[in-house]
Amino acid sequence: MASERDYNYINSISAVGGRLQCYRRMGAVSDVVELEIKPFLLSDFFDVPHAEEICKLTGNNPLCYKAVFADCAGYELAADELKKHDGVRLFRDYTQMAYLDAGIRLFGGMEFSDLRRMQISCVTDDKGLPVELAVAGGSGEYPEESCSGTPQQMVEFFVAQTLLRDPDVIEGHKLNSVTLPALEKAAKRAKLILAFGRSGRAAEFRSSRFSSAEKVVSFRRCDVDGRHLIDTEHLAVMSDSRSRDLDSYELDYLAGFYGFSGSACDITRLLADMWEPSYFYCTKLLPMSLQDSVLRGTGSSLELLMISEYLKRHASIPFPQAGRSYPGALSRADRTGVFRNVRHCDVRSLYPSIISGCDLAPESDEQRVFPTLLRNFLDFRIKAKELSRTAPTELERRHASQLQSACKIVVNSFYGYLGFAQGSFNDYTLAEKVTATGKEILLKMADRLEKEGALVIEMDTDGIYFVPPQNITSDELERRVRSELPAWIVLEFDSDYQAMFSYKSKNYALLDGENKVKLTGSALRSRALEPFQRKYIAGVCRELLAGTPENIALLYDELHRSIADGTIPLRDLTKSEVLSDSTANYKRKLESGTGRRSAAYEAAIASGLNLKAGETVRFYVTGNKKKVSVSDNCRLYTPESTERDENREYYCSKLAELAENFRIYQEKKS
Repeated sequence: MASERDYNYINSISAVGGRLQCYRRMGAVSDVVELEIKPFLLSDFFDVPHAEEICKLTGNNPLCYKAVFADCAGYELAADELKKHDGVRLFRDYTQMAYLDAGIRLFGGMEFSDLRRMQISCVTDDKGLPVELAVAGGSGEYPEESCSGTPQQMVEFFVAQTLLRDPDVIEGHKLNSVTLPALEKAAKRAKLILAFGRSGRAAEFRSSRFSSAEKVVSFRRCDVDGRHLIDTEHLAVMSDSRSRDLDSYELDYLAGFYGFSGSACDITRLLADMWEPSYFYCTKLLPMSLQDSVLRGTGSSLELLMISEYLKRHASIPFPQAGRSYPGALSRADRTGVFRNVRHCDVRSLYPSIISGCDLAPESDEQRVFPTLLRNFLDFRIKAKELSRTAPTELERRHASQLQSACKIVVNSFYGYLGFAQGSFNDYTLAEKVTATGKEILLKMADRLEKEGALVIEMDTDGIYFVPPQNITSDELERRVRSELPAWIVLEFDSDYQAMFSYKSKNYALLDGENKVKLTGSALRSRALEPFQRKYIAGVCRELLAGTPENIALLYDELHRSIADGTIPLRDLTKSEVLSDSTANYKRKLESGTGRRSAAYEAAIASGLNLKAGETVRFYVTGNKKKVSVSDNCRLYTPESTERDENREYYCSKLAELAENFRIYQEKKS
């Protein structure tokens, strides 16, 4: 294997013909470093078939043998024979082995701005074939170019433009659900090879999925040698799992939400500019590709990092503990209603701080890699955060800020990894201990605040919202609360708000110093609510926070009237749902008696659509009674919909039910 210094400037690796191709770029100069592949697997027994060498690993964990093979053919034979053996750890592919065993990390010596990026947009026909493509970016100063024509012309245009522009990263919105599947279908129809990678091999497609919060997104994964494929729709889903502020992941909606303008390629690039850098910097730290950094969960990322560190130490690796549930974080609303002059305090990185401060490690972590890695990331993040404020140039400050954001993502994954069912070093007992310690710390903070005369409103995981006492300065209150906590806890009194509306636990609205309202919690902003409901709730919260609850009746009357007389925009009455299965599978399940009827699928099928899992359906309810079967009375909505056949009785009833939930707060004096 090459020395570590040879791994700088590598932007992608691919296994080609039994060799590892490491694609490097230094400015405008690119080359390929070729390494020998030495495949390996881990086992709990010595006699591994076809192995060239078997090494005994140190320690008491069960996967204590590392079997190395002379070539890929030997490894494939062994993997086929052992794939059902419980005492074996096989790895997904040869590039993953290189990340783990050779210590390769991508983008060494590079910044995000060094990446060569190309954007693509695609228009398809009703058969899913591309009828128009546009590309932009890549090497040099190539302008945006577009092409329309036959499936063969679309494939030839895409391949030629990709080879000409030679990007490290190809970005597209719905890249994996529309663009690449359309090109795959077009290539098959035209009997062409879709070869747009750096070695001339055909792109490889397979069905895949990833999870983000409660969402499971199915898509058509594509892998091509020497390039990373980034779908900005996936980036939007990931971002929204944290912020919960997007009503849609469609490109036109995102452009309007963020104030972006230009062509589809322009908007795609701007979205990638906003979200992609943190994944780029995570990739520099973790044993995986940029593409996988987006698609794999943080638990999987830390799992690979732990295994990589153990292999570096020639140490044995455990099997995962069997999954089980354990108590979650503290979340409590002590008071509901509207409060003025609200402060927020929290513990910076509470769970990682507990793990590091108490020097905790999973039971099977014999090398104590887990706490060592965490401390390193915490220290690295603090230094990067300081640089983001003090570096001499704006570019250096921006790079440092992006790096500290990446570190934050990794740091916050350590606690979650303890309860990660597939994690080799998971430890549910330790996860329980960390959670319990976090609760104790938060309760100590709340008790001291109450003793000092503060009014505690809401506690959630690592922070507290409260009304401060009048007879003590802010600095003194902070000092007294700090005195209750361990020295390694970093307490931050970080935000002040004009007002807070506490609805129930984990659901509240805040009015900041700039008169901006922020809603938190599914009861106030869930996408399961129709837009008219979300607008009503936002209006109610705004009036409560402003101290004008008498305006809520006017808000209700105006919205009710617009629904009753049909002047409300039809889109405001619609629901949006991402399909978890294809319409074809939905119909098969219904026919076999194993499925349940769903309005989203019924609306799509009634409109003659044959949709795949992961596609979005927007629909509304028809009829003329307030109580109807939604799956029997639904219609597909599109921006071109002009027919007004919505069920006004149904929607007026929903508004009335929603208003009743807030009536008690409307009647209270602010």
